[in-house]
Amino acid sequence: MTPPFSFFGIGTSSKKPDPDKGDAGGGANRNGKGSQRSHRRKTVLRNAPTGELQSLNGGCWDVTLWDISRGGLCLISRAQEVAIPAAESLSVRLYDPLNRDSLRLRATLSWIRQEGHETLIGLEFRPGTSLPKGCFLERYLSEGS
Repeated sequence: MTPPFSFFGIGTSSKKPDPDKGDAGGGANRNGKGSQRSHRRKTVLRNAPTGELQSLNGGCWDVTLWDISRGGLCLISRAQEVAIPAAESLSVRLYDPLNRDSLRLRATLSWIRQEGHETLIGLEFRPGTSLPKGCFLERYLSEGS
């Protein structure tokens, strides 16, 4: 079994990630092999949470949630350059668009890809990190199920 988030591909396709396919636009995973999901993910099509992604070296980027699974999430940043080293430990704070709730999660960079004026950022939750029961992000996992 492949580790969580190895299902996101790193490629040059101009497609956005497709929740029904095993990659983020038609590429192979980090190992150059076909992608296999560890967790089913859901694309967030409406009322997407926004927030900040912070790196240990002080970098901070405004982000929007693109998709989410039990193992991690994909964010979109409109920043021209998001320079994050591979496997960097990160902190992401997302805000519920429907009320004042927020949630801070620890994650590791799995992949990053520039697509036009947007940067797609794949994050894997760090060991011991999971979505708290009843948090606002759970509703995105259950939509359309």
